[in-house]
Amino acid sequence: MRADVMTRQNEDTVNQRSTSQQSSSKQQCFQKTMKMFLQAFLVIALVQVSAAFAPNSVGITSRAAASTQLFAKAEYDEKIASCKDLLRIAAVTKTEDPDLVLTALEDLEKLMKQKRKEEGEEVAQQVLDNLTGEWRLIFTTGTKKTQERSGKINYFPLKAIQAFDATTDPMYIENAIYVGDFALVKFRGNFEFDLRKSKVSCNLSTL
Repeated sequence: MRADVMTRQNEDTVNQRSTSQQSSSKQQCFQKTMKMFLQAFLVIALVQVSAAFAPNSVGITSRAAASTQLFAKAEYDEKIASCKDLLRIAAVTKTEDPDLVLTALEDLEKLMKQKRKEEGEEVAQQVLDNLTGEWRLIFTTGTKKTQERSGKINYFPLKAIQAFDATTDPMYIENAIYVGDFALVKFRGNFEFDLRKSKVSCNLSTL
């Protein structure tokens, strides 16, 4: 009888231990599962946060290119304005350093080519839109040979006017040389304007 009681007690103890081990094993398994779930959740959250705050490489590249283009535009526009300022002063005073005047003319031509290359035919269109009116010849540069013989800049002694009217079809041009207000000679004709080259070509047919 006592042996049976002891046997039952031993069996109960074994069963309790087994039940306790099973419960502990389940708890450990649950904890591992939760740990793996939390780790996976954290990884997903980190990926989402990184994606939200990651820089847009395409956007940065396009913005950098636009910024560079704007900087270049501001730079050559400033140089163009500087050249024009010197040439306006030279047209009035006729006493500016010929080397500086010639350099300003050459630089202006190069800078305008760069501007047309960067900004397209819009630049030439602006020139055409502002062409209508009378333009007086102030100085000439001549060729390399004439520059060696008579100087780099020659101020034209007579009143020479070139008039354009880009509002007509065909567009109208007139060249005239005056003594005072009296025209010694006049040439009239039509002209075309090449937007791609920003160049005037004319046909003077009437004297």
